[in-house]
Amino acid sequence: MLKAVQRTKRTAGTVELSWAGTLREFSVAADLAHQRTSFVAGGWDVAGKQALRHEADETAIKPELASSDSGPVILQKAFGARTDTIAHGLPFDGAQARALAEASMRHHSRRFVTGHGAAETTTTLRIGAKLKLSGLGPLFDGDYTMIRLHHRFDTRIGLRTEFACDRASLGSPG
Repeated sequence: MLKAVQRTKRTAGTVELSWAGTLREFSVAADLAHQRTSFVAGGWDVAGKQALRHEADETAIKPELASSDSGPVILQKAFGARTDTIAHGLPFDGAQARALAEASMRHHSRRFVTGHGAAETTTTLRIGAKLKLSGLGPLFDGDYTMIRLHHRFDTRIGLRTEFACDRASLGSPG
């Protein structure tokens, strides 16, 4: 059975991991390469016989942000507006245009800060769980969402959980 739930409504719990404790390895990167300040979805409303256009900006990701700056905000400050047009979606009404633009904005914004790591295995580590990472420094401490997970065992290292996580914002430098 497949169960899909909006990220803001997931109930997978929160897992706290700290560097040099339950968090064994972690590499993290903040990358503006695929960030945009807004996404535009356009199409044609056949019933209304008019062009469709919806532009989604940072407000689409706002519910997932703490008080820190998101990738789109940092991109705007550093380089100015960078709008991307979605040419392959072909929405046929205003609701679809809005959904397409906002989904694209959330997808790209969430990939601003990505991390890969290994942690001590617990039953609370699962896809969709909120990770509260600490000991990484002010830019990278905070909440992440687990997007990939593998439990591994070998005779050299033993049992461990390898994971990938992401978030849409960078912490403040101090």
